Amino acid sequence: MADLSEVFRGYSAFVLDYSALLEVGDTTVHDELVDIIINQEKKLFISKSFRSFHGCVSLEGNPREKDVVVCTRDMFSRLYPTHSIRESKHTSTLGFVLEHANNVTECLFLGRNSETLERIRDANVTGRCAVCVFSKERMDLYPTLDICLSKEKPISVSQLTQSNDYLDVEVYCNVGDIVYTEAGEEVSLVSKISTGAEGIVFHTKDPKLVAKIYHRGVITPLRWRKLITMRDMHIDAVGICWPCELLYTYNRVPVGYLMKTGKGTTLGTAFDGPDAMMEHFPDWERLQVAKTLSSTLSRMIYLHMHGILVGDIQLKNAMISTPDDVYLIDMDSVQVADMPCPVGTEEFTSPELWESSFVSFLRKPRHEDYSISILVFSLLFCGQHPYAQRNGRETLREEMQALAFPYSLDGSTDDRIPLGGYDFIWKSLSDRLREMFYDTFAKGRLYESIEWLNAVSEYTDMLIKREFEDEEMYHVFPYHVWNAKLDESQVNSRRTVREAIIHTSINDEVAMGAAKDVPLSSMTRRGLDYAKIPYSNPYSSASASSSKSTGKSQGFASNNGMQNTSSGYHSSSSSNRGKQAERSKGLVEFLNNNHQTALLLALFAAAILLIIILSLFL
Repeated sequence: MADLSEVFRGYSAFVLDYSALLEVGDTTVHDELVDIIINQEKKLFISKSFRSFHGCVSLEGNPREKDVVVCTRDMFSRLYPTHSIRESKHTSTLGFVLEHANNVTECLFLGRNSETLERIRDANVTGRCAVCVFSKERMDLYPTLDICLSKEKPISVSQLTQSNDYLDVEVYCNVGDIVYTEAGEEVSLVSKISTGAEGIVFHTKDPKLVAKIYHRGVITPLRWRKLITMRDMHIDAVGICWPCELLYTYNRVPVGYLMKTGKGTTLGTAFDGPDAMMEHFPDWERLQVAKTLSSTLSRMIYLHMHGILVGDIQLKNAMISTPDDVYLIDMDSVQVADMPCPVGTEEFTSPELWESSFVSFLRKPRHEDYSISILVFSLLFCGQHPYAQRNGRETLREEMQALAFPYSLDGSTDDRIPLGGYDFIWKSLSDRLREMFYDTFAKGRLYESIEWLNAVSEYTDMLIKREFEDEEMYHVFPYHVWNAKLDESQVNSRRTVREAIIHTSINDEVAMGAAKDVPLSSMTRRGLDYAKIPYSNPYSSASASSSKSTGKSQGFASNNGMQNTSSGYHSSSSSNRGKQAERSKGLVEFLNNNHQTALLLALFAAAILLIIILSLFL
């Protein structure tokens, strides 16, 4: 490499995108840059999100990037005393670049494989600043940003997407079978974990690794090339179940891959309304919800920093055991290099892509930004979709297209918010999060994933510091009947309606109506079983037909469900009739098991009938 001190002598300042440090990974280059900044008295500009990017890399703990973390820390410990560092006011990567794009005395440092170059290209940014593009193999210096963009060509989708060939598996793999790594090491398929449209996931003898074995007719040349590329990227990250070894039959026929073991349950299972949250995480507060979201975002941003787009973002593609232990799964569908993500989930996908075949094009970072904004809202609202609402259009698709966001900054549209306490969740958020949600879902503005992470981190700090005066704001569902603290001696006791009202911590008439002579243990375990408050949830099992991800079809699942009702979205009228039948059955069972209550109801009805009869004769 050339003498960097001479190469950069003509510039007064460096504008550093974190992706450049990640690409370099060489302690010698880091040290040289620090020496140049100090000896030539240059300024170093970093974005407001620089520390957040560094935190994402540190959090994932990839052994191959340990030097990057250490060198970056040492680099800034040397520069801070010299007062050389200037932090931008911009949180977004694009805003940071635009701030410096036309300063001819500055040089912008970028990583070739990050998403930053694609963001600049997609926004049609022009500029006269110099650009130095780093990769692990080389460094390219361009005199202007315009020249850089003309030379650094965008990636085109692989021609292999047009291939209909399959690398058929000659044998069907099942429990007890043995497959082999590329080096010939045996991998035993001990037991099944799950079966999906593409294949089966097995436990192996190593508890830290699981094997995904594909069905016949699933492994295309494109899929196998993608898996080879992914393996060679060595994404050995704590919370990302990335392909680490390819698997073959004894005669070298490709069958699948090894990946890290994910723990816990899927986000889609846990974040599915109050009942699911109480079942899986009964002791949680808002703080744990925010931390879970931060962990999920950090892992996705880490992938973005390596030029990877998740593509099919949805709640079922991540697992959780604790707020810090979140695992991204189904990673073999991500977009890598010139190989697209072939699937998508409509509720999480930008409407501009709905009519497209995902296998035919490469997603842009802005498409990922849209999906992540839906994810952020869905996790903070425990599974609710931002466009689910009362008294609206017939389908969720129509609401998304019309930007019909039911929440407002002034409370003017509260009558459209789904029932179940979601209006209180909205009010419990930070001002910044509410403004970002409103800008995104009502005005169509997009925020970068790193901006969402920073906003969620600020909200998390507010929860930790207890900055909200109202204690209800710290509950997962503020002002909800489940927030009443129960005495251990009362868990299996019954209360009268009067006692339930006196001892309940809220005055919500819907919750009061649900607190009738129900065993407190039942309320705690399952929620309001006998008086279902309609928590609108487009991801419930009732609407699975409209929320599932597509497989080989490379498009969306049928969206003829998602009918809009007064309380939100449900899958179909037949499904609703089924739910009503279940509730009626539950009421009958309840009355059969609670004879005293049934007798009181009968006496009450008889008294009403007697009053009516007497009024006719008097």
